[in-house]
Amino acid sequence: MNLNNSVNHFANIKIIGKNCLLYSYDRHRNDRDGAPDADDQGGFRLVNGVIQMKTSDPNCGNSACRDCSSGRWWRMNDDHSLRISRLRFDGIHTSLSSTVSAPMPGVTITLGGQLIRQPDIRLSLQQTVYLRNEPKAGIPP
Repeated sequence: MNLNNSVNHFANIKIIGKNCLLYSYDRHRNDRDGAPDADDQGGFRLVNGVIQMKTSDPNCGNSACRDCSSGRWWRMNDDHSLRISRLRFDGIHTSLSSTVSAPMPGVTITLGGQLIRQPDIRLSLQQTVYLRNEPKAGIPP
């Protein structure tokens, strides 16, 4: 999935392998050329039971990253108490109402996990996030 790379502080959302989502966002609002800097690169992925969040990537230059192998990634959960067994991203297109003819792109996020010390305690969550900032986004279903 790729978003328009215009100067709107959002660019290049990608779902890679269903368990990694990459995006860029000009959070400092200093990219007048519309090209993301290293500190504008972000993402989420699942690695060995841990959700990781990407906060920067100097290897991507002034475009979105092509894969999930580079950059600075931070742990988001304590793998000694919680094991994340599933993180999945699915691109969708849907109409939010009968009065809107254009489909709204979005991402359905599925998350599942269990407690390490009590593995019979499991939880699975699913939520769809709509990308209202870019209604023309080419998100693959």
